[in-house]
Amino acid sequence: MKLIASQLRDDVERVVHHLFPNGKKVGIYWVTGDIYDTPASNNGSFKIALSGKKQGMCRDFNGDDTWFDLLDAWYKRFNIDKKTAAMQAVEFLGISSTGIGFPSSKIVKVESKPKVRPKAQPIRQSWTDKLVSRLKSNQRAMHYLASRSLKLATIEEFKLGLSTPYTNSEGITSSDALVFPMRCEDGSFISTNGYYCIPDVTENPTDRNGWMKGAPQVYFTHAYRKQKKIFVCEGVKDAWVVYQNLKENNLLQDILVCSGTHGSSIPDVMRSEGFWSRFEKIYLGHDHDSAGDRMAEKLSELILKDCYRVKCPASYAPAKYSADGTIKPDSEWGADWTDFFKADSCIEEFLSLLNDSPICATKIDLAEGSNNFLAEGRFNVAPVDINGAYINERMYYPVQTLVRKKEIDEYGVEYFSERYETVVVRSDATVHKAIKSPAPRGTPDSERVIRLSDGTLIRSEPKPNDFCTWKWSNIEAYINRRVKVRSTRDIFDDVYNTLKKAVWLPVKEDYVILSLTVLATYVQNVFESVPILFLNGQAGTGKSQTGIIMAKLSCNGSVIGQVSAATAARHIDAARGFVVFDDLEGVASKGGKDGGQFSELVQALKVSYNKNTAEKIWTDVKTMKTERLNFFGIKLISNTSGADDILSTRMLRIQTRHMPDSEKGTIKKLNATDFTKIEALRQELHSWGFMKCAEIEEQASRFNEKSGRFDEIALPLRVIAKMVSDECSKELEVALSKQRTVVIETSDPVETLKEAVKNLIKEGFIRFTVTQVILELRTLLDENFGADMTNSIPEWQRPEWVGRQLRTLGLLDNIDLGRTTFYGKRLKVMQFNDHAVNEVIEELGATIELQKDPFDFCKGCSSCPYSNSHCEFKSHRLQQEQKDKIKYN
Repeated sequence: MKLIASQLRDDVERVVHHLFPNGKKVGIYWVTGDIYDTPASNNGSFKIALSGKKQGMCRDFNGDDTWFDLLDAWYKRFNIDKKTAAMQAVEFLGISSTGIGFPSSKIVKVESKPKVRPKAQPIRQSWTDKLVSRLKSNQRAMHYLASRSLKLATIEEFKLGLSTPYTNSEGITSSDALVFPMRCEDGSFISTNGYYCIPDVTENPTDRNGWMKGAPQVYFTHAYRKQKKIFVCEGVKDAWVVYQNLKENNLLQDILVCSGTHGSSIPDVMRSEGFWSRFEKIYLGHDHDSAGDRMAEKLSELILKDCYRVKCPASYAPAKYSADGTIKPDSEWGADWTDFFKADSCIEEFLSLLNDSPICATKIDLAEGSNNFLAEGRFNVAPVDINGAYINERMYYPVQTLVRKKEIDEYGVEYFSERYETVVVRSDATVHKAIKSPAPRGTPDSERVIRLSDGTLIRSEPKPNDFCTWKWSNIEAYINRRVKVRSTRDIFDDVYNTLKKAVWLPVKEDYVILSLTVLATYVQNVFESVPILFLNGQAGTGKSQTGIIMAKLSCNGSVIGQVSAATAARHIDAARGFVVFDDLEGVASKGGKDGGQFSELVQALKVSYNKNTAEKIWTDVKTMKTERLNFFGIKLISNTSGADDILSTRMLRIQTRHMPDSEKGTIKKLNATDFTKIEALRQELHSWGFMKCAEIEEQASRFNEKSGRFDEIALPLRVIAKMVSDECSKELEVALSKQRTVVIETSDPVETLKEAVKNLIKEGFIRFTVTQVILELRTLLDENFGADMTNSIPEWQRPEWVGRQLRTLGLLDNIDLGRTTFYGKRLKVMQFNDHAVNEVIEELGATIELQKDPFDFCKGCSSCPYSNSHCEFKSHRLQQEQKDKIKYN
């Protein structure tokens, strides 16, 4: 055992860093708060000599004041038996255990005997008088006490004195410390003394604040006379001041004042339930800072009844500053009762603080940040999901790397070992790894704290993303600041032109929505809410092609086909980017016996637009295991039918229709060269998002006129449009004003009719014909929907049904506008009433600027949106146009 202790002493620097990581080097000592490595509030009272004749020896100046070696410190530190400590030390030192005789760890039951404390000796009055006289004759010492508001009567009451010169075993002489005899519960004084350092008076103090030999004790300011209230101070100096003010107001018979003598160490008597049970009110008046809170909380755990935390208001203390010169929060200024009464505060305010004090409970601090990583305490758990996160104006992107290391085997042959490691790239061009914080021995892995190397508290280790679209070569270029990113406008124009080349949309403003959405996918985590796009149209109108090209352009873009609901849910969580549902009905049809999971998926999609509601607990119906999935993000859902009422309010609708013949030459099939350009554009967008994320957040904060969910989901598009150009912002507002903000289930033709009416009014058709309404319905419903047979005409395509429903719904004006012949058909012109128009105006938040002629929709078959909807006018118009051409020729 002596060999182990000797080896520990020889390697003392490494040992103290292992046993007491919270300590610090002060002179030739390693100093910490106590044997359990509690961080020291000042210099610390537990010291280990790093050099000199006491090298490797430990001493607790607030304990029993004896020296012991590092092996003893080891087993005391971890509260283990000496054999276990010796075995751990051998492993730590890396020495052979052969020949070392470990002590037996067998427990021998012995009859416990009560610990007999030596009887306290009364003070020697003559010696005390000498010390008091030394104090009174020292003007600087008396001035110091006066500056703490202590009066002469109080100084004499507590027999305060000034210590005589004393030379210790190391040849260091100390003198002129403030000395006070201990006062017991009965009010008597004993010969045990405590000491305080007086600035600029005390020579070579043991501690910059105070010290005392022996075990911690309770110091009483006056005798216990069955008081029902007790006030506990953090230090004896504060107790004197509180006593002084209570005495002046005749309150000593109501309140007993005491303090521990050894800072954070609790006297044994205070650990006894009987000590506290005699009091009705227990006030813990420790300093107003985190250290005081910890001491009060620690003490409250020993008191089996309610006790009250009383704090001196922070405003009474002078401001304190950090080492870097920044001011600390006022809760760390350490206001104490000397500060309080020194400011001429009245006793009424003190009593009011007692009456209003809260019950002392276990404190859970707010989520810790970079400014309190080294603060001790209990904090609320606020880890973040780092995969694609945006925190403190920085974006994070996890990427898998391969780590190769040269090693040497047991035969001395060099070889390379390889492993995968996921790192996180931050938008300030730095790379960070996940690390597990040091934890107490025996902590289960599930309770280990995981942080990034920048200190960010994360929920779990970063995972590689199978849908990652940012290539490592481009990430490396970004980290090394070799990436050149064009303006937001130039990038937007490229995205816009790519979409125009690849897909045809009947509403040209929808290209603006899709293009801005592509850019938004790269910064979606900057926002609290994002839009979901609903791509709606008949089969063969280009929905799949639109989804594919959007996925190719967007961040971590991927397409979900006909898979089960559970697979789709895990896909969304894993992708953390833009997800395309190519035919939502296909996912529903895969439900089978698990149809309930499709319903659960739809419910998750309904709240996935908002970051605060997007996380859901998903239950596997086969194994019944649960897992946390994150559904947040921009999505594109294509469907031939509509969306339900709730889901539609989170969506921006993009309508697809059959392409007119005149447009077919403008849409080209993309080739390999085009996809290469798209990939290069996507890599540039990744860098753009990282560079612009903070600016985008700042721009978003200026949009404060949020009036509802629609404005929430439109915010990302509006912010980016503003960064593109004013013209883009105007086009976006036009596009948003045309949105079908209420999209309904097509199982009810009457509801679809309401939507068709709104669409016509939005386009300016206040006056209309029933034929135009039927054409609009054909763009929203499948041609054979509701038909009994494939060759029969569905009821909703019959003019008499449409007219009857419009009257039943109360949407028509009673004005008679007559009939007009239009391309061979005799048509009645109708007009929507003010109720129908005002409902649309209220939904749009704007007036209908241009009211069109009821036949303005028919401008030519080549560009007509109803060209592929079996238009009744088409054949007549084409014949007429042909006749006009012949006549002209």
